[in-house]
Amino acid sequence: MKWIEKKGVSQSDVNLEFHTKKVLMKLFGYVRKTEASVSTNLKLDYKFPKEKTETVKIEAELSNRTIKNLYHIKGNLKLESSAYSQFNFTSSMNFFVSMILVFN
Repeated sequence: MKWIEKKGVSQSDVNLEFHTKKVLMKLFGYVRKTEASVSTNLKLDYKFPKEKTETVKIEAELSNRTIKNLYHIKGNLKLESSAYSQFNFTSSMNFFVSMILVFN
């Protein structure tokens, strides 16, 4: 793993491998952080003996889109699995709160 920071953006590139007699795994992708968001795009490839290689992909983002008196948080999540495609899904959410500040 390596961590890079440049112009307000931090990113960790992921490249991990794990090997045993029973499983081969490789995780790669990135995790990125800015002042207003954090996101990731990771892929996990794994293989058991005498089986084909399977893949799990995860994409996620959580961001703060607040402007003036409107508090807005936005999130997205996507999960894909080659072995268990019945569990694949995409989800998103938006959270809004209007804030009015009154000073006496």
